[in-house]
Amino acid sequence: MTYFTQESGPKLYNDLINILLSYRLFPYVISTDIKRMYLRILLKENQRKYQKVLCRFSPQEELKTYTLNTVTFGLSCSPYLALRCVKELATTESKKYPLASERVLSDSYMDDICSSVSSESVAIELQAQLVAMFKTGGFELSKWASNSSALLSRIPDEDKLESCLSWDDSSFKVLGLSWHPVTDTFAYEVNVKSTECTKRNVLKLTASIFDVLGLLAPVTLYANLLIKHLWQQNIGWDEKPPEHIQNVWRVFQQELTLLSSLSFRRHIDVFSDSAVTLVGFGDASEKA
Repeated sequence: MTYFTQESGPKLYNDLINILLSYRLFPYVISTDIKRMYLRILLKENQRKYQKVLCRFSPQEELKTYTLNTVTFGLSCSPYLALRCVKELATTESKKYPLASERVLSDSYMDDICSSVSSESVAIELQAQLVAMFKTGGFELSKWASNSSALLSRIPDEDKLESCLSWDDSSFKVLGLSWHPVTDTFAYEVNVKSTECTKRNVLKLTASIFDVLGLLAPVTLYANLLIKHLWQQNIGWDEKPPEHIQNVWRVFQQELTLLSSLSFRRHIDVFSDSAVTLVGFGDASEKA
């Protein structure tokens, strides 16, 4: 029997934090999803023999062998193959669709494209270029979202994200963050289930707080300091710490629900002619 090792390929993902920072720069935003991206990409015929499955549609049927002809979910190489095709398309079509090409190469994460632009006219042009460029590669774009009503009015309802069908205070996820188009703010959805204070539960809850931009750093730092303290006390993963630490944990869980009422402006007042200065601050601490 012959075995083969499947390579995952080099990293082609854009950094999530860079995309989210870019998403906050300009007044108007646009996002979309490559519909069924994997299934739009055919493998070379000599590679398809490695993607065979056994299947039957009822217990009465005999097992049959099926060959999967497209990029397949679950294989370690699939993300690389899909992203490589998308980047090749953006590079090849860069002269014909310069705006779309630039944004796909810098503002895409897997099958999501999230970008901010300086005006509604640029947003409309970007949307048109994206549709045309991906069409040349056999891809379709769906789940369009924007804070520009002028742009959304040009898109069929079936291609819009459901939250954008009615212009209300509903929100949707942008690369893991909840975004409200009407108020143009980011918010946090925190669902806390009360748990006993153990090192395992503290770590589990802390890891569940998605905060790529670091906006919740004061909160996550507090939790990380608690984890550090548990390690210093040589407390086991499922062992209960002293009562005073358990009380701290109970209060922290109760107050963590307040994050659901917290929101941040998405746009940070950068415009196309803005002069931007990056300033960093740091301080020493004996605890953190």
